[in-house]
Amino acid sequence: MTENKSSVLKRCFRGLFGLLLVYWVYVFPIDMIISWVTGTPVPRAYIVASSALLFVLISLFMRAKKARFPVLLRALVYEGMGVGFFAWMIINLLLLIKLIFPISDPDCLAAVAILVPLLSLYSYWQAKKIHLKQIRYESSKLKQPQKIAFISDVHLGSNGSEKLHKIVALLRPLKMDMLLIGGDLVDSRHADLSVLKCLQTLAVPIYFVTGNHEHYLNETEQLLVQLNEDGIQVLDNQSVQVNGLNIIGISDPVSNKKKVALVSQLAQKRALNITLVHKPSIWDAINTQTDLMLSGHTHNGQMFPFKYLVRRQFPYCYGEYWAKTAMLYVSSGAGTWGPRMRLGTKNEALILDLVPSP
Repeated sequence: MTENKSSVLKRCFRGLFGLLLVYWVYVFPIDMIISWVTGTPVPRAYIVASSALLFVLISLFMRAKKARFPVLLRALVYEGMGVGFFAWMIINLLLLIKLIFPISDPDCLAAVAILVPLLSLYSYWQAKKIHLKQIRYESSKLKQPQKIAFISDVHLGSNGSEKLHKIVALLRPLKMDMLLIGGDLVDSRHADLSVLKCLQTLAVPIYFVTGNHEHYLNETEQLLVQLNEDGIQVLDNQSVQVNGLNIIGISDPVSNKKKVALVSQLAQKRALNITLVHKPSIWDAINTQTDLMLSGHTHNGQMFPFKYLVRRQFPYCYGEYWAKTAMLYVSSGAGTWGPRMRLGTKNEALILDLVPSP
């Protein structure tokens, strides 16, 4: 009974937080703009009703796993999230400035009209680019140099097919030995899965582990079957040995305790162990069992200032982290989730140059 009450309280808290979030991002900016234009505040009844209605509609949109929605509706939810956040941030900054300096409502409107579109367009442009990051890793366990590409968080569905084509075009000239994909390759029913065949043009072995978004789909099992049919080997809590490397793949919907146990079970002492796991949440527990751990999920916060909030949940938020000779790399992701925008972060693909120690 106590557990049921706790579960109900958590759901109520999440619902209340979601309602407030919808108000802050979608309703509050419009509310303030209307009040500045008319000179009178919007009645609270309209604010509450519009917030509640939008919360219900967006919740239904997010939870629907099969239905297809018009492009305009998806843009309203996702891009509206980004534009609304920028508007919220700028309006609150203006309200703080107004406490110190006399700024007229028309001036505030002008600032919002200029800054919000500029920030939105710049962030949208940033999210269209993909940066190539290269890291060198030396180990006495290696007998020959190898080049490995790692991507995560492509988010096909939230992003269109052109995102994967762009990634493949970036990787194809690099003459790599294999591609590792760290989850959240597909995130919704909107994804055109036929685009996955373009990965075959890389002509290298491809290994994949699931992220959280693959398991939000109704068709998770069908997706995993299709990935295997398209030449992408799904590592579902198993390992594979390739050229002296032991690639350990851990699926996302597994407890951290079981993930640690699986890594310990699958690791090989003489091989270079590379652990592929979507969330960077088990590094402290496995850094003596593996040589390399590759993760994503965090997006490095995607949009400023969320990276600082993400670090509270995932201290290993982005980049390289070392424990003696073992390295964790957390990617900021090759794509975006929600608004196709980035501010203060970058989409990236990682190239690992594995080199024998001299």
